[in-house]
Amino acid sequence: MQARNEDVAFKTTKAPKGERQAVIALSVIALAIRVKLGMGSGFWSDEGAFLHIVQSESLGGMMSFLQYHEAHPPFFYLLMRLWVSAVGAGDVATRLLPILLGTALIPAIYVVGKSLFSAGTGILAAGLSAFSPALSEHSALARPYSLLPLLVLVSAYGLILGIERGTWKSWLIYVLAVLGLVYTHHWTWLVLAGYAVATAIVAGIGIGNGRARRSVLREWSLAHALIAVGASPLIWWLTTQSEHGGHAPQVLRGAGDLLGFGLEGIRVFFQSTVLGYVPLGDPSVVTAALRVFAAAIIVISCVALFLLNTGSYRRNGGSARSARSRLTVAVFLIVPSVTWLLAMVMSVRSNMLLTRCVVMLAPLVILVFSHWLVRPSGQRLRVVRSALIGGALASYVAGLYALNRSWRSNARELATAVAGRIADTDLVIIVPEWHASSFNRYFAPSNQQINFPHFRRTGAVDYLDIRSRTADVRALARLETEIREAWECGRRVWFVSSPLAGSPAVLEQASVNLTSPSFMSVGVARASQIRALITERYGAPDTTLRDHHYQPTDEYLQASLFTAKSPEGE
Repeated sequence: MQARNEDVAFKTTKAPKGERQAVIALSVIALAIRVKLGMGSGFWSDEGAFLHIVQSESLGGMMSFLQYHEAHPPFFYLLMRLWVSAVGAGDVATRLLPILLGTALIPAIYVVGKSLFSAGTGILAAGLSAFSPALSEHSALARPYSLLPLLVLVSAYGLILGIERGTWKSWLIYVLAVLGLVYTHHWTWLVLAGYAVATAIVAGIGIGNGRARRSVLREWSLAHALIAVGASPLIWWLTTQSEHGGHAPQVLRGAGDLLGFGLEGIRVFFQSTVLGYVPLGDPSVVTAALRVFAAAIIVISCVALFLLNTGSYRRNGGSARSARSRLTVAVFLIVPSVTWLLAMVMSVRSNMLLTRCVVMLAPLVILVFSHWLVRPSGQRLRVVRSALIGGALASYVAGLYALNRSWRSNARELATAVAGRIADTDLVIIVPEWHASSFNRYFAPSNQQINFPHFRRTGAVDYLDIRSRTADVRALARLETEIREAWECGRRVWFVSSPLAGSPAVLEQASVNLTSPSFMSVGVARASQIRALITERYGAPDTTLRDHHYQPTDEYLQASLFTAKSPEGE
């Protein structure tokens, strides 16, 4: 009873003014960072496709397209559709919703950190979340990746309270947040598996406040029965979308590939959670330092696991605060670990080691990291922890600087440049089709378009059989005919694609890449062949536009203008 009264008193205590001011300041800083990153460039292909779907003429049409031609559940699409209907579909308006959701994580993680650990943990976690390059980057995207970390935080919080207290309100928080997760992204089923393993472990070995194991498992089972009922409509979605969605499998041909994939998995995990953004292939001293820091974090995590039931955790072991801390640390370490391992294992079927997905685990890892850093300790250990906090923030600043210097896509600038030079009779060919999603958001002229393998203007990407349709030789033959007829009529052709399409090395490997299980590799290979067909008919391009300020990170496009030469010119 004493522990429960102590808990209630803690829960109802109002945050001191200094804490509130700190959280408000961190939230404002987080908002400014996310706005700066979000407004730095136009939308890239994934965002463009998302917004084209959201702006479908009818709700039924949007839902049908999602189910049969996309690979995502509908919740965030519905949320954005409501938002767009209220505030408009401009770049600023559509970016504002994910930015606000990403910013909301700052006060939320403070509240959870203070409730489950301490005020110091909450403040530090809020600070790390505000400056986190991974969280900032994905909060600036017009995609659901700013909502997912918030839902993971809320669902994990509900799970802790459910295990500890067993109240229906606690389990209801968990159920609703989990339903929000699975209706937002299919990757979150891995998180749900992590919750199941964590609950089984903590209930099995009795980590928590001493509640009966059977009571915890019974309540957990009832909660998941409700989740199963609520998520049952997704079964049909999963069945249909699994036939055409997903990424290519991770190919592991031997021990060397397996080791490399394991190291890559570790890098992705820590870069997505507690480390600063480390550009691959960057030979700078900063990158080397960040990699050393990543190794230090791994060691610290192992030590934290060892200390779970030792040291100060065993001291004052009867207090509600200590019991809650042990329970929370256990769950917040087990869930990300299990989720990450499942993503690694399942990548042999479809690559699931994606930073934009792993980043949803960041709040849990940041909270455990922050808790470890603010725990009372001796002077020497405090110095080490202060150095780690400084190193983490330094890596964050370096990462944010790198992100601020990069663009996601140059589609907006390129589309504007082409629109200013295009003639009414010009033919626009965009290959592969997913580049049309971003380009056509900003391209107003109504010229004839071939968004290969479609022979019309498109916006949303149709992932149904996208690989086989792109590799279809009949579509290529039809396009060759269209190019010949345009040349015979003296029409100019704009070819929009990645600069890779003009690489002789890519063209040489095209026949091999067309057999790749990756639809993206097939798309690049086909683009190189189509550019070669245009060049064979028209000759070298008159001009090539690559309007950009910094090198884009997610999508880099160029537009080449081909003009039919007169027989004398040939």
